[in-house]
Amino acid sequence: MIVSLKNSFNRHVILIVALGVTLLVYSRFLAFGHISWDDPEMVFRNKIVQHFDFKALITHHFVGNYIPLTMLVHSLAWRLFGNHDGLHHLLIVLIHLLNGVLVYQLGKRVFKNEWVANLGAIFFLLHPLQMESVGWISELKNVLSTTFYLAGLLAYLNY
Repeated sequence: MIVSLKNSFNRHVILIVALGVTLLVYSRFLAFGHISWDDPEMVFRNKIVQHFDFKALITHHFVGNYIPLTMLVHSLAWRLFGNHDGLHHLLIVLIHLLNGVLVYQLGKRVFKNEWVANLGAIFFLLHPLQMESVGWISELKNVLSTTFYLAGLLAYLNY
């Protein structure tokens, strides 16, 4: 068991370091509050989210968006974390890290090259364009849609 863990660690050391560096970079968000643009309307002053009104979560538009799955996740996060901004940020950072692993898997599958897969994951995880999606609580919709997009591509390739 320990030998297989060591072998797995050695095979994925670059990805593990990239995930660690990403966690370190984005850990600053854990001390930040929410952004006053959409975060209050989407989550922190949204009674539908706070009371987990399932019917309303899947039928209403929020800040001009129809995003029922995202709103369900916001509502579950509210149930778990309440109004603790840092934990809402942590959820998004963890989903972003998952997306980095999915990018790695996709790169490995498509290019059949460990270095290309690692490089793609590093660029994805640390590219400055990710900053807004990861740092803005109401942008959970971007991070979640990326998860399903990447998982869908991998499922298609496996098919």
